Amino acid sequence: LVEETLMPLSVPSMSYDTVEKGSGVVMHTIGDSLCATYKVDETLLRGWGQVIGSYLDDKYITVDNTLAESGMTANRFFTTGGVNGGIKELIASYNPGDYLLVQLGTNDSNNFTAANKGFTKEHFRFYMDQFVVSAREKGVIPVFVTAPERLSSGTDVKTDGVNYDVN
Repeated sequence: LVEETLMPLSVPSMSYDTVEKGSGVVMHTIGDSLCATYKVDETLLRGWGQVIGSYLDDKYITVDNTLAESGMTANRFFTTGGVNGGIKELIASYNPGDYLLVQLGTNDSNNFTAANKGFTKEHFRFYMDQFVVSAREKGVIPVFVTAPERLSSGTDVKTDGVNYDVN
């Protein structure tokens, strides 16, 4: 019996500096309702962008979740922006060594809204590429966070207040 090991065709030669204490590194989070910040005195909802900072030492890195917003789409972020801004405000806030975490796509798949009419996967890919290009130009490290699946089939049946039978 011969064991074979799958080897990569190449090994990326990327390395990142360790984040130093007091360096002012910021983790910028861009996303929809799953990432957004909610008022703790008004709801039990919490977005991941709102709570991720509690797992990090703010002496090394801080989280800026001000551009994450419920209902956000890539199209809206790049065209009109949200309440606190869009791509222009994001790029203006970049500093070398910062991180950019992007979680979009769930609302972009909804072609039933007027804002997304005619929006295609090619448009979405273009916007994702622009996140990477703009981040790298400023020395920011882009990271994509996987968007969850969207229940959008007209045949899906809500069985109670939380669960669906997906057909």
